[in-house]
Amino acid sequence: MKKLTTMLTVIILILLVISQIFLPNYFSSQLEIGLKQQFDSSQHLDAKVKSFPALLMLVGVFEAVELEGKGLVVDGLKVDELEAEFIDVKLEPKSKESSSWKITKGENKRLKLSFNKSDLEQYLAKQLGSIEDLRLALGPKETILAGAFNLFGNQIDLKLSGSFELEKNKRLAFAPKNLMVANLMVPEEVVQRLMQEVNFSLDLTQLPIPLKVEEVKVERDKLIILGGSGD
Repeated sequence: MKKLTTMLTVIILILLVISQIFLPNYFSSQLEIGLKQQFDSSQHLDAKVKSFPALLMLVGVFEAVELEGKGLVVDGLKVDELEAEFIDVKLEPKSKESSSWKITKGENKRLKLSFNKSDLEQYLAKQLGSIEDLRLALGPKETILAGAFNLFGNQIDLKLSGSFELEKNKRLAFAPKNLMVANLMVPEEVVQRLMQEVNFSLDLTQLPIPLKVEEVKVERDKLIILGGSGD
């Protein structure tokens, strides 16, 4: 009986060691595949899953997930860099037929999303079709959108100052504040129309991960979103 108990113990230990080596790599790879499929496109995405014992992964329970990505496109806007960490994570297969997985639950401990100025310019140019030759100047205190607007057949140069802000529903929005028009008296109703047209937002919940966004700031021609509980 003692010999049988010893053998069972050894077998269990071997299974635990094998699972601890094999399962994290397997589920990291499957999560990467699943997340890449949920972005419009991606240049690089690396996922690392952790759990002890690793056998818990077989029922979709993970202690932590770390993500690093570059060139991730969502809703037409490229996320230049993504760094995120989650704890108490639940993963599920994307579908009954799929072997790739998705994150369905987790606490966002750490988050950093960065957007290049050039990518933001291209995105805004598509969103704000009424403004031609759109140019973006990012600043820590003020951001300026400049371009040409067709007013009753006349092209007028305009500059709109404002700032990027995070709304409560996890949307990144540009909040316009002041409009400058070159050498023209513009009626108030036209100013209001312009302000409304430039007021756009991006739904961050379209990212296939549970986010806790806290702050938006500008650093060296990059718009950066920070978040996470940080506990």
